[in-house]
Amino acid sequence: MPISFTRCLFYIPVGKGCLRRISFPPKVWERVYLDGWRASNSFPIRWRSKKVRGSFLNVMSLSSCYPLVLCGPSGSGKSTLMNKLMGEFPEKFGFSVSHTTRKPRPGEVDGVHYHFSNRPFMEAMIDNGEFLESAEFSGNLYGTSKAAVRKVLQNGKICILDIEIQGVQSVKKSDLHAKYVFIKPPSIEILEQRLRDRGTELEDALQKRLDTAAKEMEYGETPGHFDRMIVNHKVDEAYLDLKSFLGL
Repeated sequence: MPISFTRCLFYIPVGKGCLRRISFPPKVWERVYLDGWRASNSFPIRWRSKKVRGSFLNVMSLSSCYPLVLCGPSGSGKSTLMNKLMGEFPEKFGFSVSHTTRKPRPGEVDGVHYHFSNRPFMEAMIDNGEFLESAEFSGNLYGTSKAAVRKVLQNGKICILDIEIQGVQSVKKSDLHAKYVFIKPPSIEILEQRLRDRGTELEDALQKRLDTAAKEMEYGETPGHFDRMIVNHKVDEAYLDLKSFLGL
């Protein structure tokens, strides 16, 4: 009989592949050993010499801290806020490096900011079920691989996911329990100026981003879609708001 791991809130990670009971009726559970991952994105565990199965996402829910999902239009400043958070609390947070088919911007490093890939490679990964979420944005594919999230969690850190609206909707349909924060620019006009100041977009691509941003802001402002909406007018104030939400 499969066991719902999302209800096992009395277990904490104590080492790689091992969870220890911290409060539970005596002799019901002692320790759960993870034997390893399977290519099917599920794995066997041993409990009193019996094997049961749990999904990849349920295993991620065992983390003592929920993953943090950051979402917002391109140019809203969510990457800046994420970098400040990881810079101040490197022992607490880890970033899941996403895949994308877009070209690197100046200063971006493959494997650090993104895994820069081509479309056939990412489409093959999608077909193989290797992504937690994936979406197409402004003509490019983006996706968060399960391996990237697993790597952060195995290091005992809160995993930060920087994803688009389509990705948020996909994650919400999964059994990954996360905290959702929407980073909003003060206005669409200010957002446009920020994007133009970057100087990285051709006019057609910039207009596509602005059209998408308007839809993203409408979704982000809808009650119930996010746990917190932060208006990024001044970075320092927005960062304090984010830390307050996270209890830091």
